[in-house]
Amino acid sequence: MSTQRVAFIGTGIMGGHMARNLAARGFPVAAWNRTQAKAAAIPGVAVAATPSAAVADADVTIVMLSTGDVVDAVLFEPDATGRVPADSLKRGSILVVMSSIPVETCRAQAARLAAKGVRTVDAPVSGGEVGAREATLAILAGGDEATVAELAPVFAALGRATRIGPLGSGQMAKLCNQIIVGGTMVAVAEALHFARTGGADIGAL
Repeated sequence: MSTQRVAFIGTGIMGGHMARNLAARGFPVAAWNRTQAKAAAIPGVAVAATPSAAVADADVTIVMLSTGDVVDAVLFEPDATGRVPADSLKRGSILVVMSSIPVETCRAQAARLAAKGVRTVDAPVSGGEVGAREATLAILAGGDEATVAELAPVFAALGRATRIGPLGSGQMAKLCNQIIVGGTMVAVAEALHFARTGGADIGAL
């Protein structure tokens, strides 16, 4: 059983598997999801009624939501009880944004939380649903070196983490990953078009 208490915000296609893997490794996990049934279906995870309730006792809060705007809304707007989740985060705790969001948004969120004594690490992932399910995600971490090191047991339950640099560099690395993926897709499409134009059997190629 780990002594680090984890809050997991967003248990969708990726987050559900990630929360399950953390619980399986012995982390006490409190999860919140907009559709509560998705969180309730995860073995070993305590379901929180609101994001504020989920984060209240957490040493580490992981956010796995769809966009930067959604992360902003969930963290900084009142939830169903009227509490603002960011105000419920413990001083000295760590927020880990594993969503892929704009660098500027990540840094702005971190600045607001630093004023409350909360540390932030951005750690978007690559590997898709299979990587989330099998705990083989590539985790691209940006943040203070000591803080990232403190998260090593959490990251080990989810995949393989690499510290890329200071806060925001994890999101930069994810953008680099997407540039490479997009460029490769274009190259493959151009190559197949070239071959077809020359009369090649595309299936055989």
